[in-house]
Amino acid sequence: MKPIKIENIGKESGQSPNIKINVGTPQKISARIVDAANFRDVPSRPVGKPSLYGEARYQREKTAWVKGIIEIQEGLEDRVSTRGWCYILEVHGLQKDDFDKAEKFIAACRKEGLFPPGFFLEDTSVVSNQPDIITDDPQEYAECKIDNLFDLDQFHSRTLWDNQTHFCQMLVEKVDLVSLFRPVCKKFQIPIWNAGGWSNLSMREGIVKRFMEYPDHIPVLLYCGDYDIWGLKISDKLRKNLTVTNNTMRWIGIDELVIDRFGLNQDFIEEHNLSWINNLKTGGGKDLADPDHYSYSQEDVQWWIENVGERKCEANALVTAPEIGQELCCEAVSKYINFDALREYEQGLRQDREDALEHVKDLIRQGALNKYLTD
Repeated sequence: MKPIKIENIGKESGQSPNIKINVGTPQKISARIVDAANFRDVPSRPVGKPSLYGEARYQREKTAWVKGIIEIQEGLEDRVSTRGWCYILEVHGLQKDDFDKAEKFIAACRKEGLFPPGFFLEDTSVVSNQPDIITDDPQEYAECKIDNLFDLDQFHSRTLWDNQTHFCQMLVEKVDLVSLFRPVCKKFQIPIWNAGGWSNLSMREGIVKRFMEYPDHIPVLLYCGDYDIWGLKISDKLRKNLTVTNNTMRWIGIDELVIDRFGLNQDFIEEHNLSWINNLKTGGGKDLADPDHYSYSQEDVQWWIENVGERKCEANALVTAPEIGQELCCEAVSKYINFDALREYEQGLRQDREDALEHVKDLIRQGALNKYLTD
């Protein structure tokens, strides 16, 4: 998915940004790849003792799947999670009932080393503490450093939120949404967190800490997650989950917190023809629609079965419609942006960078680098 392009922000007071979105289209893939991979059927070994023919057929089908997925990735700008690939492959014939089977098959192929390292998008908080090797050529590095003297794009004298009335953060349920929404969040300097379902305490403390850095702003937590029973419960209990940090964080702004669940919802899913999963299985593999499930008789479960049916929609489904997903995100953010203040911020930052550039030039003219030229 190529980066979102946001231009001519707020031509008129209060106007939303004029958005030009150009993203890759995962739906487009040559018929040769689709036919070769036959994504409709997940490769599996024959039941019982495999014959040489059966094993050879399985290996051919597995190879075709892996090659097909790798070639599809070549048409995408961003990586996709293992679960996200099920939605990409649905466009090419994979049945929704086989999503779990396909996810396990792809995971098995990963363990066999059939996909390149780093091929899949994963949620990781690992800090490597390893140096970034820009180049191993000293002369090339020196030229890069000279060029960077006049590159002040990383100079931030202020933040976008300084002269806004709100301060926004975003919480999503799936790592695919972090990748999908990143261009919008980067443009508007919005911290984005992947809850992975129920967020851990460290993440909640991190969210609260960011809000406490803007005590004079109205805090806004934008949330996008699965449209299922547990997804709605997560968003309903976000305030309570953040409140448990009070013993350590002492945040007095919790009562002013605005929690805005901007997706997914049923109208949006049906309007854009996103994929439904025809069961109510939980992460543990048990089905809430099963009368023997301990939660089956709960009021919210019965309401869901009666009004929505025995189905759900995972947030990963947005990976098949990146333009729609980014528009959804941008519309949610735009409600809390004062675009007059945004233009003032951009003009002020641009002037500060121009001033900084002149100071760099003046220092060079005054011999600031001379001390580095002596042996």
